[in-house]
Amino acid sequence: MKADKPSGDPPVGDYGESDFLQAVRGKRPADVWAVMDELMDTLAVVNHRVYDGVMRQIRSRERG
Repeated sequence: MKADKPSGDPPVGDYGESDFLQAVRGKRPADVWAVMDELMDTLAVVNHRVYDGVMRQIRSRERG
């Protein structure tokens, strides 16, 4: 799913060497978040325990 309106956010930076981080480097954050949101919806259905663990990790992080 692609975001409908252009994002004023700067592109995703270079945060590491993993396949995922390399794939999102330089992409529009709104586009990446749309893909991640879809993935999380799927994960909630197919493996709710892992979904809950990811959500716990995200909620435990401090705001930037």
